[in-house]
Amino acid sequence: MPSSNFMYSTFEIHLALSSQEIRLICGHTQTEASSNTN
Repeated sequence: MPSSNFMYSTFEIHLALSSQEIRLICGHTQTEASSNTN
């Protein structure tokens, strides 16, 4: 049981980190597009 809980917690952390990276990438591309139009 402890091992499954550990795997689940690490999976949640991985999802949180990946979503943060996606937000950073999306924000970076948006800023690039706005700077290109300007």
